[in-house]
Amino acid sequence: MNCSYLKIGEKNVELKFTARRAAALEADLGEGLLAGLSKSDRVSVAAKYLSRGADISLDEAYGLYDEYVESGGTLEELNEVIVEGLQNGGFLSKAAIKAAEELKNRLEKKPPRD
Repeated sequence: MNCSYLKIGEKNVELKFTARRAAALEADLGEGLLAGLSKSDRVSVAAKYLSRGADISLDEAYGLYDEYVESGGTLEELNEVIVEGLQNGGFLSKAAIKAAEELKNRLEKKPPRD
């Protein structure tokens, strides 16, 4: 399986990251896939991943996100499905995912600057 599925109620939305979709996503993000994931706690960034993975417009992705949240989903759970899709598509290794999680955890623990 080279995709992942976002379950919204009774419907499953396929997230499939192909080379073309990944390249378009990188252009949307202005950076690489892994760097973009470090900002996926922002709805606008997660929606870009959702849009390209599901091959829908960005506006449709926002609607899908709203529907997902209304059915009990969270942004964190959506990101897990996105990471699974990228990994299944061959764009992320488990080591890269672990490194990104460690970096994110370190950044979250940094004290605020004066």
